Amino acid sequence: VRALCKQFQGDVYLTARSEDRGKDAIKSLQGEGLNPKFHQLDIDDASSVERLRDFLTQQYGGLDVLVNNAGIAYSGESHAPFSEQAVVTLKTNFWSTVRACDILFPILKPHARVCNVSSASS
Repeated sequence: VRALCKQFQGDVYLTARSEDRGKDAIKSLQGEGLNPKFHQLDIDDASSVERLRDFLTQQYGGLDVLVNNAGIAYSGESHAPFSEQAVVTLKTNFWSTVRACDILFPILKPHARVCNVSSASS
């Protein structure tokens, strides 16, 4: 979000499952002189992704840049069984990302760009 705010001339949205944490992140970025906007989004909830899609379609007629950066990872101290960790992690990091793409790709503008971000920990 920081880099996009510095380089992209349009509106940049930060999304987060937690509205409080998302708004705190916005305030922090505003403290750096940046002006991102916020929209709540939980990619594990299809209706949340659909609300974002509908908002972007109504406000902007579509989407110019999509950065898929949502993901979860268990801490090394987790006592959850590996099988549970695998199922939960794949649900968010793979299946929910695929569903979010299925929902959001139809509103990508002709010149749009998509960036998928992942990490070794998730």
